[in-house]
Amino acid sequence: MNKYKIELNSLLEITQAINANIPEDHLYKVFYFTCISNLHISELALFVLEKDSFVEKFSHALSFTTKDLELFQSVDFEVSKVKSIYPNINQVFPVRHKKKLLAALVLGKHNSDDLEQSYSFLQTISNIVLVAIENKRLARITLVQERYKRDLEIARSVQEMLIPSKLPNNEYLKAAATYLPHQSIGGDYYDVIKVEENYVFCMADVSGKGVSAALIMSNFQASLRSLCKVTHNVEEIAIDLNKHLLENAISDHFVTCFLAHYHVKTRVLTYLNAGHCPPYLVNSQKYETLTKGAYMLGVFDDFPSNIKGEVVISPGDKLFMYTDGVSETTDDLGNEFGEERIIEFLRNTLEEELTMNLADLIICVDEFKESQDYKDDLTMLSVVFF
Repeated sequence: MNKYKIELNSLLEITQAINANIPEDHLYKVFYFTCISNLHISELALFVLEKDSFVEKFSHALSFTTKDLELFQSVDFEVSKVKSIYPNINQVFPVRHKKKLLAALVLGKHNSDDLEQSYSFLQTISNIVLVAIENKRLARITLVQERYKRDLEIARSVQEMLIPSKLPNNEYLKAAATYLPHQSIGGDYYDVIKVEENYVFCMADVSGKGVSAALIMSNFQASLRSLCKVTHNVEEIAIDLNKHLLENAISDHFVTCFLAHYHVKTRVLTYLNAGHCPPYLVNSQKYETLTKGAYMLGVFDDFPSNIKGEVVISPGDKLFMYTDGVSETTDDLGNEFGEERIIEFLRNTLEEELTMNLADLIICVDEFKESQDYKDDLTMLSVVFF
């Protein structure tokens, strides 16, 4: 069989292998046997660039150390430099795709009367094979990105359903909230649940972000709302929420949470703080930090009892709940916005309308952070009692 027919058959075999969408390892084997059997190359090696390092895909009668590969990479496979260092190398073919170095085919002895023609053909099939493999890699990345995008869309839809569409505004109280996720999917959650004539307030934060955090929070909300139909005791609710989180644990996620039950007739607010940023109860005379409680939910099997706190609500009191994305926002010098600035803001804006009050606080935090980016979700829930 003449040389041109051999090359044509070799090209056909490689093209058919690519079109058959065979695995990459098999494609490397087809390339290898084409070089050895059809083109009669006695010494060769193929190195592919993976994560900024060269990886040997096949080798025949040639061997190189890790140090050799680092040297190859440092000279970017400039043929003259490589051949001057390794005299037994006859040719090196850098394989590039859109100027990106993909691989290098290194040749030693070659049984051919027409080296220039053989090298030209090898350069061609090297590019065909390696570019096909690169396209497979890019296609996998695109597929993963599309799948992740769909997961995000689902999680975003789930999270949007968690956020209350309407907050109470009646003769007993008025509530307002703002939620600014750091990413497209956040791990914060707030709720105001009416239980007969009374109300349960919740502010929670799942460790971590993304789809898993949104799923945990979805499960958390469903459990909370179901429990509120059974009991208004915040300790019983917290114990059961802790149990549900442990039973449905995903990785090492946990939930910090503030729970409060407001009895309209007695004006008693019973609360429990499970490792969350302490909310503030503010009026013109004083402010109170609601700290009584225990550790976060979803960590330990046994959740303590007899840890709830109680306060009597006066007309005009404001309850401000938030997540740590607010207090932990930093400026250019690394200073945190902090709890003291939140308290000062609340005491200076007692008479402001709730929605505008929260908007002004967001503006205040935004100005404070200067050129820094937000590092977490910003979530706030404020209630004024009548």
